[in-house]
Amino acid sequence: MDKSSLECLNEDSLHRVSNTLSPGIDKYLQSSPGEGEQLLIKYKFMNPVKLHSMIVKGLPDGVSSGTAPKTLRLFINSENLDFQDAESEPCTQELTLEKTHVETGQKVLLRYVRFQNVNSLAIFIADNYGNDTTKVAHIGLYGTTATSSKIENWKPTKENEM
Repeated sequence: MDKSSLECLNEDSLHRVSNTLSPGIDKYLQSSPGEGEQLLIKYKFMNPVKLHSMIVKGLPDGVSSGTAPKTLRLFINSENLDFQDAESEPCTQELTLEKTHVETGQKVLLRYVRFQNVNSLAIFIADNYGNDTTKVAHIGLYGTTATSSKIENWKPTKENEM
């Protein structure tokens, strides 16, 4: 991942998206108070990747306080996405996070066939469990580097003759 290009729209200036990369005490992402619960997080990768799962973990009291993220809309290779697009455009996958997923940081499986050759990923947190502010302790993305097969690198093979 290209950490220098990590971006989040509607983040609080004291609780930035970079806090979700390596979680710790008092390190979390928070939506800007008074601006609503929605967040739009944008990742760029240095090389294309294939994603198969992710973790989205809220704060320990996130579900009971209502700040834990609930509905996510994922978009691949849509670098110029804004809030209006994220709400109206078709997404690659929509997830409704179960309370246990955000409380424990349990992996959520992605539709692997849809997440091939990913150059960028946008995560739109559409809502949470009922608060005006969303807080995220950790986001983990899991997958492999996508390798491309170039036809010019293929070598013919000779079948065994009998």
